[in-house]
Amino acid sequence: MSTLRLGASRSGAERVADLPRRDGRAGATGVFRRLASWRADRRSGPARRDVLNDYLDRLDHAEPPVPTRRRILAALGPRKLELARHRSAGAIMLLATDAYTRTARRILGNRHSLVIDQMLVLDTDATRARHTARRPLRFLSGLRGYRASFTRMGFTDTDIDAPEASTWSAPPDERR
Repeated sequence: MSTLRLGASRSGAERVADLPRRDGRAGATGVFRRLASWRADRRSGPARRDVLNDYLDRLDHAEPPVPTRRRILAALGPRKLELARHRSAGAIMLLATDAYTRTARRILGNRHSLVIDQMLVLDTDATRARHTARRPLRFLSGLRGYRASFTRMGFTDTDIDAPEASTWSAPPDERR
């Protein structure tokens, strides 16, 4: 198991390039901005494309370089998905509806990986499960990028701000 330490003196590209897979070869690299720098400049958004492009340029020119085929970008919106198509092996998304997953696949094309991360709560009590699910949804819906993503998927402000997670049980295009 490898650990990536953000405080190390080597460049991020060097640290990332050293992360091995189980078979000993370098694995896919997730590219994320540091949470601390994001918090310091919340008005600019979670990961501005110019900052991300600059970081990808540094990965391209690092010694050793991190190849495009070993990068996976966190990408919620269409512009970041396009960036992932051109600068990485694919994208990872959190909480995407089936319809938006199809949109993301069209943007990325068939040659790129698309990882969809879904949250679920296993509980026999529906009320307790909704209460449990609401905490991470409340947090994520407070972040501009996720709120925009939920809106792109058809959720209204009322859906997003709902006190209970019951409105999240079905995507807007599947509700009756």
